[in-house]
Amino acid sequence: MNSTEKDSWVSMGGIYLPKSVLRSFSSQYHLPFREAITAEEILGHKGREQELVALCQNLYWKDCIALASRMDAYLEKYRQHEVDIQTKLTSNIYIGNTKHRIEQLLLNPDNGSKRILFSDWQLLLFMKAALLFGSDDPNLNLEDTSSLARVGQCLLIINDLIADRSKDSRYGSETNLSESLIRTMSFFVREEPRYILPRYYELFSVLPNEPTLKQSRKYVDIKAAFKEATEVDFDLFLALGFGVFANYVGAPDFHLDKFVLNSSKFFNRTLVTSEKANKLLRRVSISRDQFRQQHIAQYGGSLGNYFDFTLFRLMPLIELDKNIYIPADVRFLVERITSSLFWDICDNQKGRRKSMFMSFFGELLQKYLEQLFKRIFPESAITTNRAFYDYRYNTSKGEQRASDIIVFYPNEAVFVEVKVGRLRMEQTITTGDINKFQEDITSKVVDAARQLDRVIKDFKSETLRLPGWHPADMKQYYPVIVTESPLPLFASTYEEVRRLVENEQYLINSDIADLEIMNVGDMERIEPLLESGETLPSLLKDKLQDNLYRVLPMWNFLFMTKKHNLLQRPNVYLDKRLQDFAAKMRHLLFEMRDDNREPGECQ
Repeated sequence: MNSTEKDSWVSMGGIYLPKSVLRSFSSQYHLPFREAITAEEILGHKGREQELVALCQNLYWKDCIALASRMDAYLEKYRQHEVDIQTKLTSNIYIGNTKHRIEQLLLNPDNGSKRILFSDWQLLLFMKAALLFGSDDPNLNLEDTSSLARVGQCLLIINDLIADRSKDSRYGSETNLSESLIRTMSFFVREEPRYILPRYYELFSVLPNEPTLKQSRKYVDIKAAFKEATEVDFDLFLALGFGVFANYVGAPDFHLDKFVLNSSKFFNRTLVTSEKANKLLRRVSISRDQFRQQHIAQYGGSLGNYFDFTLFRLMPLIELDKNIYIPADVRFLVERITSSLFWDICDNQKGRRKSMFMSFFGELLQKYLEQLFKRIFPESAITTNRAFYDYRYNTSKGEQRASDIIVFYPNEAVFVEVKVGRLRMEQTITTGDINKFQEDITSKVVDAARQLDRVIKDFKSETLRLPGWHPADMKQYYPVIVTESPLPLFASTYEEVRRLVENEQYLINSDIADLEIMNVGDMERIEPLLESGETLPSLLKDKLQDNLYRVLPMWNFLFMTKKHNLLQRPNVYLDKRLQDFAAKMRHLLFEMRDDNREPGECQ
């Protein structure tokens, strides 16, 4: 890997690790992570939680939230690891010798490794501290230079706390890189709005109306189930959530007067009643009192788990004043109106209804990927019987289902299994518990690997016969699992998953490539590449044959090796669907004028 590839990946990867984990990890994998600048380096002592609490008690909490929120959005928009972005934010916070020392480490690090001071992880933890311990006194506002200096100290201390907690045996030891990676990668894996917004619009609003899916025995009325769970109209929730997101994204330079949301002014411009607007906001916002109450119930008077941002994920808008809201993290807001809709419904279902919903969502996801593959391999004289979807075949044990998608090339075949579900937030992600991770992976990946193993064996033994294709012609099989959302698979965690599969003796023949695990977003990124001449086997082969790339997520591999292709070839279909989605949302908010219906009550 040349230095240009390293620099490109770091600046776009959105990943940093605490110093305690980074040193041993980098020496093992030689990956270009950035190391956090800490209070110990700048202030001359290691930061402690008690010091952070004391500093926050002398800061006006609303100003802290407003500053951190805007900085977080700024990092998200302009790529947080870029040195010029880091130095610009440094100039806004620090002065004198402190500023000079930080800039020196950013531009000319002492140990030669790349450095970072600000990150969204750090800023969210600062918001949590401000909500819990900040002062109500507006005289402690950030217009005072001493208050701004306290903020600077807080941010440095937080980097120390994150690094120190990585060595805490309750959260994973310093030598157990897997546990740190589970927490870190679960936080830093990002779904881009241009993909996730049209995807979930398709999954929940378009595909359920497909005749074959509407006639399914597992059919669930998604919108009715959502309203039952939340008492909010599905279309209205989506429309207003998108409107709020667009409000923040369009804020120039994140000036405070543009970045906060005044709900009275915003909703007065729409056709939504105040009653329905308030229902929506209650689903996605949290006041300081509510945050404190829920946090203290779980963690008492401490800052708690430094890796737990569950409250911000569930309620990504923070209520600063009556009718005044600001996002904790814009990315969490997008997740809240897309992938989190699944959990709004799922968590409200019990027993058979829950299983039925999960199964139906699996059918929706399978159909979504099927349509993607059909765009790549349209039915024609050339491609007929090249791709097979949800194929059924007879065996001595009765009818069996083949893999969700099977794609053939002259002497290679790709077998794809689609899997719904994600890691458990409280048990797995916020703790990094490797045992819980293994349990989740067994249910989500190992079971799918067993299915792939059976189907490939049946094809090789000719129990599964697919028109036009014969096992004697196949030299290589590529098993692929596509998950609904990204898993924290990176280096040691990727190796752990493959080890669990191998322990079950699945997919171990020499003509079967190592298991590859992708998510739907990876497939959406790959689509333009496949339409322009790449093949799935060539991408998989290149990734799996490299000792570094084989343990990276597909997106990191694509960006590091196919950067220009990715940037120059957007997913045209999803871009068009995003435009359709935005137009539909605007219609719901501003243009629907039927006296018998209100926005959100769509036909």
